[in-house]
Amino acid sequence: IWKHHNDQETFPHRVELTPDVVLEEPEYVDGYQVGPTLEYVKKWPPDLWPLAFFGMLHIIPQRDFNFIESELRRVNGDLPVIEVSEPDPTVSILPSGTSDVLDSLPEISTGEKSFAVTAKSRKSSHRRRNKRHR
Repeated sequence: IWKHHNDQETFPHRVELTPDVVLEEPEYVDGYQVGPTLEYVKKWPPDLWPLAFFGMLHIIPQRDFNFIESELRRVNGDLPVIEVSEPDPTVSILPSGTSDVLDSLPEISTGEKSFAVTAKSRKSSHRRRNKRHR
C-alpha cells in the first residue's frame, strides 16, 4: 500500500503488515459520513471531529475498528448485506401454559423507598454530633 521514497531507509521498529481489505479509489468510503458516528471522535466538539485524526497514530476503540472494517468489507463486496426485519408480534417466546404462572406472580412495587428516620430527627442528631466535636 505504502511506497518507499528511498530504498536505503531503515526503520528499526517497522512491522510487516498485510492488508485485509484494499479498495480502489472509486470505491473509497467517505470519511465525512463514517467519522462522526465513531465513538472515538465523541471527545471532540461535533463541528471539530476531524481534529481527532490529526497526527500520526491513533488507537481507536475495538467497536470503531469493527465498524470501519465492516464498512470497508461491505463496499468491497466481502460481506453480504443483511436485511433486518421486525419481529412478528404474534409469535410467543413463552412455552404454553406459562401465562397462568406469570399472572399469579405478585406485582412488584416501583415506588420510592421511604425511610423510618424523619428529616427532623436527622437534623437534631447532626446538632448533637457537632456539639461533641466543639
